[in-house]
Amino acid sequence: MLPRPQILQMVLLGTGEPVDLIHVQEDDQGRRYFVERPCGSQILIREEQLGCRGFRLN
Repeated sequence: MLPRPQILQMVLLGTGEPVDLIHVQEDDQGRRYFVERPCGSQILIREEQLGCRGFRLN
């Protein structure tokens, strides 16, 4: 069995700004992510706007 990858850091696509995941919500428009930016502001983004930087195998 292959090890499961672990995301090291989530980022906003386009800017590369690191974010922390707070909550995931699903509705008729798809999956959305409530994230916190380094400055402390919290925003709701679409799945397509979230990327990751780096993986580690467990």
